[in-house]
Amino acid sequence: MKRTAFLISFLLILLSSAIDSMATVSLSNPMQLKKGEVYDFGIVDGNAVEIEVTGAMASNRDKSGIGKNSWGIGWNSENGERYEIRLSWGNTDFSSLTDTRFLRLTLSRGEEILTSEDLTRGVDLHKGSNSLKIKLFGDGEIKWTIGSDGLAAAGSMELPGSPDLNSLFLFCEGTSLEITRLIFRGIKDENLGIMTIYDSPEKFPVPDDISTSPEGIWVFLDRETDPKWARLGGQYKLGILGDPLTGNYDIIYLEGAVSNSGKWKAGMKKGSLISTPFIQHYDLEWHDAMHEKIGKDEECWASLNDDGSILTLNFPLEHSVLRFYRPTKE
Repeated sequence: MKRTAFLISFLLILLSSAIDSMATVSLSNPMQLKKGEVYDFGIVDGNAVEIEVTGAMASNRDKSGIGKNSWGIGWNSENGERYEIRLSWGNTDFSSLTDTRFLRLTLSRGEEILTSEDLTRGVDLHKGSNSLKIKLFGDGEIKWTIGSDGLAAAGSMELPGSPDLNSLFLFCEGTSLEITRLIFRGIKDENLGIMTIYDSPEKFPVPDDISTSPEGIWVFLDRETDPKWARLGGQYKLGILGDPLTGNYDIIYLEGAVSNSGKWKAGMKKGSLISTPFIQHYDLEWHDAMHEKIGKDEECWASLNDDGSILTLNFPLEHSVLRFYRPTKE
């Protein structure tokens, strides 16, 4: 299977916007993707990606069952599983009077079919063009639309694995794919979680001296909150990891979200502890349940107690305090 970098294989136009921090790649001329070829889209500048492809198969005849011709968009998850959304064609009862031609859209993980839909209207069933558009988010959500002249179907799903947005590729099988439109752009959305590879407790080291370092695992202990000002987003389990280059610490979400829980995945960045001249005292940046960032402007700060067993997060303008403890075993 031939694999070539998309960005250098064809004449492409790269447009950038400093306002919305998006990068868009689009075709300057129609192109052909040959049978069995795979083309990488390249590096994504953002925490979500949007891809739109309009293409037609070079040949696509009626035949019994599902034909060999198909094309689609694939990617890998952070743990290496392959996902793909694929368009293929088939007939319900070939050569009979009751036969119906259909386009099948399938979303799969490896050999497992996550969802599938057979379409007979609003899509081209032979050699004409169909447009497939997906929006894939770093937290694992995918949205898609499909149609020929207009919208024939749309769907969305929370995927079981977080995607590696730099692994996206276009593929075709059975025959070549004539592509007349392609748009690929990375999106920087501040309301989406920033994924890391630190998604389980064993990935967080325990410091030699816990009284001077917040690194490790922290479990929700209690709170002091005023419901007029703030609501608890969940009883979180967090991991904290130091950055030797800056001397600061990343706070990573592991579990426990209640508010907006569908948008939180283990491994997402939850905030930062920024070192100060004072031992056991830190400036705090925090991503709330809706992924809104609060920090210096809100006078947030954090501290360790004397023996390093309790971490306190203070949100003065929200009249809120959260406390976490180190579990004895993980």
